[in-house]
This record gives sequence, C-alpha cells and structure tokens, in this order.
Amino acid sequence: MEFVEPRRLARPPALLFDAAYRGTEHGGGFDDFAHRVRQRDALLVDPTLWFWSPAFSETMNWLRSWVPDGRPILEIGCGLGFFLHALRREGFAPVGLDVASMAVELNRKDGFAVWHGTLDTMPEGWVEPAAVVVFFMLHHVEEPLQLLQDIRSRWPQARVALAQYGPSNVRPHSSEAPRNLTKWNATALREAFERAGYEVEVRNLASNGTEGNFLVAWRSALFEFLIRVPSVYRGAKRVLDPVVSRLARRIKQEAYVLLAFAEPTSFDTMAPP
Repeated sequence: MEFVEPRRLARPPALLFDAAYRGTEHGGGFDDFAHRVRQRDALLVDPTLWFWSPAFSETMNWLRSWVPDGRPILEIGCGLGFFLHALRREGFAPVGLDVASMAVELNRKDGFAVWHGTLDTMPEGWVEPAAVVVFFMLHHVEEPLQLLQDIRSRWPQARVALAQYGPSNVRPHSSEAPRNLTKWNATALREAFERAGYEVEVRNLASNGTEGNFLVAWRSALFEFLIRVPSVYRGAKRVLDPVVSRLARRIKQEAYVLLAFAEPTSFDTMAPP
C-alpha cells in the first residue's frame, strides 16, 4: 500500500481548484492548471492532442466495446473538458462533474451538462450513466474509497474506468499535499475497487520518457511560445510529441500510470453490445 490515511485539505476543494485554474494558486505545483487554460482553445480543435498517456485512448476503446450508442458517460473531475469533447466527437453522450466553477462554466458554454460540486451534492437521478470515467483526480479526494463506494451505490450497474498516477510518477513540485493527498500502486487500487464492490483489471502503463529531464523543459518552453499561434502549436504537437517520445524510449518509467477497468460484482457478465 502507498498510504494509510489520506491527508486533508486546508480549505474547500471548490475554492482550491478554482483558484488553480484562475492562476491565483501557485503552491504545490498548481501553476500548470492555469497553463492548461491557456492551451484549451487551441487543443479543442483536436482534443486527442491532450492525451499525454495511453490511458485516454485505451479508455476510449474500452467505452466503444461496452457502452451502447446514446447512453450517457459521466466524467467525474472533468476539468477543462478535453475528454468530454473527445467523447462527443466519438458519438457518445458525455456528462461532467467538477468542483471548480471556471471549469464548469467553460464546459457548459460548450454545450455540456456539468454538475458543479462534489458527487455527494449531485441529486439522485440527475444522470444515469452506462459508464463512469475518472482521470487523474483520485489523489485530490480526501476519502477515495468513499468516492468509489458512492459511485457503486448510485449506479449499481455502471462500469468504471479510472486512471491514476502510478508509483513511479513522483514529481517534487506536485506530488505532495495539497495537490496530492494519496499515492497509489496497483495493489492499493485493486484493493480499493474490490472493497467498493467491483471486479477490476488494473494495468500498469509506462511513461513517454520525457518526464523529469531536459526534454520536458525544452518541450514545455517551446510549446508555451508556440501557443500564441494555435495552428502552429497543434502542428508542432502532432510532429514533436511522437519524435520526443521515441528519442526518450530508453528512459521510460514503468508503472507511471495505473489504469483500472471495473464492473460491479453483482453485475451479470455479458458480451459487449
């Protein structure tokens, strides 16, 4: 296990994460939240350019196999809406939840139904998803097991896909509180899902090799400059991201991302529709 008791936030998550997106929260590695806001308009032309881990594309393939056309998919912690847009492009009916008012407002302007608040504040029946997806936010939650149990209780037949930072994904500026309240490995994540009432497959995904070295600093500085011309920025990402990943393949880290696919234990096993 990577933790015994999760740490606590000094102030409500709605205030903390909204401040991060608005660029007024600078401690604990929160500066990159505002950086994502600057990237947003350029990336929404092709939201898959945001997919920095195979977890996103593997989840999309999993959803294609299991979710019938037209059924809602709920993303908890939808952030700036990159995956919501990708889902809509694929013909799904995405719905979101986030605690940060700025993120909620931006996604609502783009035509998405997004609940503003934590899951426990969502009215029963507000959405009935066929699947729930959670990307890289479990470490923000003070009671992560309770979150999984609440999902299981509210939607007893919904499948769940969850991606989370793995044990090798540790960065000094952002891997501690208040941004990161818990740390996970495959054993801990599997145990949490099983205790919440799911059968689960947990995959360990490798990094792209650019983290924590000169390549990430060079790449970030270049993209920050190019974002001024969105079309050039997108073109550079399409060309440079695969090249940089190949150059760094020898220094990739295993178990950089954990990806869990879960179904309720009482849910009858069936073939994909």
